[in-house]
Amino acid sequence: GAIFDDRGGLLEVYNCTIVSNRATWGGGIRIRVRDGWVDYLVMSNSVVCSNSPSDVQGPGAVTNFISYSCFSSNADMGVVSGSGNTTNNPLFAGWDKQDYRLTPGSPCLNTGANQDWMMNGIDLDNNRRIRYGTVDMGAYEMIHNATVYRFR
Repeated sequence: GAIFDDRGGLLEVYNCTIVSNRATWGGGIRIRVRDGWVDYLVMSNSVVCSNSPSDVQGPGAVTNFISYSCFSSNADMGVVSGSGNTTNNPLFAGWDKQDYRLTPGSPCLNTGANQDWMMNGIDLDNNRRIRYGTVDMGAYEMIHNATVYRFR
């Protein structure tokens, strides 16, 4: 899978795109509690879809603070119940080409939660993290195609 955590403690995932991973356990994110530790998964502004066998998996001792993220319907632990979460198709530019940029009409556009660090942050394409007032979910900000007119 993409992320496996069995160390106990805090796992933070922000503005990530975790897609099409396969593993025996977890697929996208797998948390395994050891020696009585309580794990905390904090996730925001991420897209976690089409991982097998599940997007997020962990035992009952895992406490989740997951918000403003997009999941397939196979996420375990009730993760989709957090604020701003969705199970709608993220509408990637090209699943077949592994192009996980968002397209117009995506439910992940301008639906994340802005954080202070994002004011000077960049995405994987080196674009500003916040372009149109609200951050997008996932690792890429969508840049709208438009015509620019200059008036004097």
